[in-house]
Amino acid sequence: MAETARLYTQPSCGGCIGAKNVLKKLGIPFVEVNVREDEQAAREVAEFCAAEGVQASTPVVVFGDEVVVGFRLDALRALKKD
Repeated sequence: MAETARLYTQPSCGGCIGAKNVLKKLGIPFVEVNVREDEQAAREVAEFCAAEGVQASTPVVVFGDEVVVGFRLDALRALKKD
């Protein structure tokens, strides 16, 4: 069974839409979590972003041990290991 990514999003987030499209195109299954509806998810995003030294924002993709903060096409593509 393929590993599933966790995609933290919020409404009206262009980068979130882009991240969803990239994950779909790469064939990486994911679960979308809206940080506006899930307080625990919002805290998790804040922790991931703090670890990267940036202000809390979306999208955040967690896939295995990898965390991609923001819409970074190169980092999202690097999640696909053949």
